[in-house]
Amino acid sequence: MTTWERTTFLPGATARALFDWHMRPGAFQRLRPPWERMDLLHHDEPVRVGGDTRMRVYLGPLYKTWLDRIVHIEEGRGFVDEQVAGPMRAWRHEHRFDDAAGGATLTDRVTFEPPWVVSRAAITARLDAMFRRRHLITAEDLARHAAQAHLPRLRVGVTGATGLIGQELAAFLRGGGHTVVPFTRGDARGGIPWDPSSGRLDPAALADLDAIVHLAGEPIAARWTPAHKDRVRQSRVGGTSLLAAAIARCPRPPRVLVSCSAVGWYGSTDDDSGFVDESSPRGEGFLADVGDEWEAAAEPARAAGVRVTHPRMGIVVSGHGGFLPSQLTLARACLQGPVGTGRQGISWVALDDVVDILHRALRDETLAGPINVTAPTPVAQAELAAELAQQVGRPLGPPAPAAAIRLLLGEMGEELVLRGARVLPARLTAAGYRWRRPTLRQALTVELGHLED
Repeated sequence: MTTWERTTFLPGATARALFDWHMRPGAFQRLRPPWERMDLLHHDEPVRVGGDTRMRVYLGPLYKTWLDRIVHIEEGRGFVDEQVAGPMRAWRHEHRFDDAAGGATLTDRVTFEPPWVVSRAAITARLDAMFRRRHLITAEDLARHAAQAHLPRLRVGVTGATGLIGQELAAFLRGGGHTVVPFTRGDARGGIPWDPSSGRLDPAALADLDAIVHLAGEPIAARWTPAHKDRVRQSRVGGTSLLAAAIARCPRPPRVLVSCSAVGWYGSTDDDSGFVDESSPRGEGFLADVGDEWEAAAEPARAAGVRVTHPRMGIVVSGHGGFLPSQLTLARACLQGPVGTGRQGISWVALDDVVDILHRALRDETLAGPINVTAPTPVAQAELAAELAQQVGRPLGPPAPAAAIRLLLGEMGEELVLRGARVLPARLTAAGYRWRRPTLRQALTVELGHLED
């Protein structure tokens, strides 16, 4: 048997706070390593003795179902889980939380016997990468929640709660003791039924919510046929109109509506000096038109006295989904190179910063109207390609001519791939927001498991 251990000191934390955070729904999602190939099949929450987690884990081209069970909990101090069935010949994971001068320590101790086909050194390397990130996320999340610990917990409705941002936001909020109520297109128990296509949403169902985060919308990254463009527009404008009208008619409306938008509102600013921020005028093109209508659709809620904020999202960087996995596939195949001129601006943002900013928008009364949710360091597309190639240890791929992009992707390729914008988060900067991942390299390092001690 091999024993691996990692201990991290968290200034200002307490063993009790660490224990409570790990016990709440959401911690498991927050701690899942984005680079590990695993599919979550089932997870019992909150944590309890006998609670099971089932995952499909991959070892090269093969996969195995891993059944893990909580076997012991020591109130306020830690818990233990063990593999019941899975790829390891043995696995025991001890989570330990201890108070220390000026803070607390977080210790993870894993005792394992690897399968015959995998070396102990390989398992140890994977544990090193995984728990560097886990301890970082734990420390960051606890610090964010501690800053608002004196405020009452919120009941937050979330549309698009099963999407990339929605899942992570819900997990983060639950980890802080908030209640998340998803909007569902069915009649799932504990959710709020709604159907934007048929205009179904009961205003009374919103009466016990403190806030709503509106994330739902048809994905943009597809060939822009007339039918697809109509679905994009209707899912954003129609869904927001339905929600805002229901809020306006609600007997006790939520105090804030965080209705997401996108940096496509600014159109293209392709010259190297073309930075834009919230004071800049609206741009041109399909995305700018949709963005403008999308934000205007929330007006009934604003007119009813609800604080409405529009986080204009940049390209979200996360190993769990969205933009990054497809780009990594190209980079590993040595196909990630400059596209068109390569000078088009990429306004990106790390998923953990998106979660933090949405969390702040729920509380900060000064955040109304548009807020650019981007990192303070936009990059050119050629810089992004070079950084991805370096992160995966591959040479930069060949350039992709603009004509080929237009032929393959049509209008979407022209507007979304060949054009860009350098969008700065001026309002967040002025508000003193501190980014978790202010540079692209920092974001990729965390998402790809390349953190170092």
